Amino acid sequence: MSERVVKISIKAIPIFGRTASIYLGGLYAGFASGVVLNGSLNPASVIAIAANTAVFIPVAAIGALGAAADAPIGLVTGAGAAAGACGGVVFNHAVATCGVLNVSGTVVCLGGATIGAALALLAYEARE
Repeated sequence: MSERVVKISIKAIPIFGRTASIYLGGLYAGFASGVVLNGSLNPASVIAIAANTAVFIPVAAIGALGAAADAPIGLVTGAGAAAGACGGVVFNHAVATCGVLNVSGTVVCLGGATIGAALALLAYEARE
């Protein structure tokens, strides 16, 4: 069993890297172009980038490991959606506690779940 875990983990590392390159590259490029077009840094955009980045790491890991293990895509995207929703809620609680932003829990759960499912699915595309 430990040998299988090591083999899957070794296969998952490049998948995680390609997923990061695609997702975070597009996210940060969009953020940078927004700064250039608007001529200033929008604080709400910074919070959105931080939330996306915070949700990205666990969800991309789930997707990369699932893709490397050839797990059923529906199972992995479901796990990604759940992890994304939880990550979004945790991030929202942290920023609300600091008095920065307080968004509806439903909106955060749905947004996080959508990002989570998409990222897990993206890992399957990055596998190729």
